[in-house]
Amino acid sequence: STRHIISYPTMTMTKSMDNAPISDVAQVANKNVTSESDYWNSFYSKFNVSHPSQFCVMTAVEAERDRPIVEFGCGNARDSIYFASHGYTVYGCDLSQPAIDKNSEKSKDIPSLEFKVVDASNADQVQGIVDKARAESNADNVNVYTRFFLHSIDEIQQAKLFAALSNVLVAGDKLYFEFRSKMDESL
Repeated sequence: STRHIISYPTMTMTKSMDNAPISDVAQVANKNVTSESDYWNSFYSKFNVSHPSQFCVMTAVEAERDRPIVEFGCGNARDSIYFASHGYTVYGCDLSQPAIDKNSEKSKDIPSLEFKVVDASNADQVQGIVDKARAESNADNVNVYTRFFLHSIDEIQQAKLFAALSNVLVAGDKLYFEFRSKMDESL
């Protein structure tokens, strides 16, 4: 089954990751981001869905429109475009430069939507995009959104993302995550 997290106003992490410097987390694995981006570049060159996910539509009903949405793993932008066309300011992030280029081109007439290549396991990039969303929107709080992203990265990358988010998010920020887990295999 699919898991949903809607979190407010604070974020908790497992005890082993609390207060762990991101550099310590980074030493656990040696990921090849280039090969991962090559995979997603190929995947999104062939994959194009234009309707939003059900989770996106539910989130659009629940989330406050005066807060920007930062989407990690935006892929082909189907959810980012939906959010922006329904009154949200959206920052869609993905590791795939070709996907970001394609998304930027097809949404060039939507002023409240920006796409950026972001490695979600890079703390500086995560902080940079969240800070940018908060500053450019003159918003005290942000919404962070991912759909079927967490299960596409490994546990080390997840830990890096969560550590980065825990350092940049503030009380009142909200997380909207839909994901699969290892437990789904037994269903």
